[in-house]
Amino acid sequence: MEKLREKLIEGSFRLRTALDSERGQGMVEYALILFLISIGAVLFLTAIGFDIQEVFDEVENALGIDDGEVPAAEGDDDNPAPGAAAP
Repeated sequence: MEKLREKLIEGSFRLRTALDSERGQGMVEYALILFLISIGAVLFLTAIGFDIQEVFDEVENALGIDDGEVPAAEGDDDNPAPGAAAP
C-alpha cells in the first residue's frame, strides 16, 4: 500500500512539473504568428487578384480580344503556322 502511495505522489509531482513547464510556449507563439501572417497573405492576394484581373481585362479590350479568343503566336519556332510557307 505504501508503494502505491509513493507512486501516486511521484506521478502527481511529474504531472505538476509537466504542466508548469513552458518549453512549448515559444513554438505555439511562432505557430500563431505564422497562421496570422498566412491569413493576411491570403486576404492580400485575393484583393490584389481582382485588381490584376481587371488590368488583364482592360488589356484584352484594348487589343480587341474577346473572351476565350487567343491570338496565334508568331515567331521563330520549328512549327510554322498552318498555311504558312515552309522555309
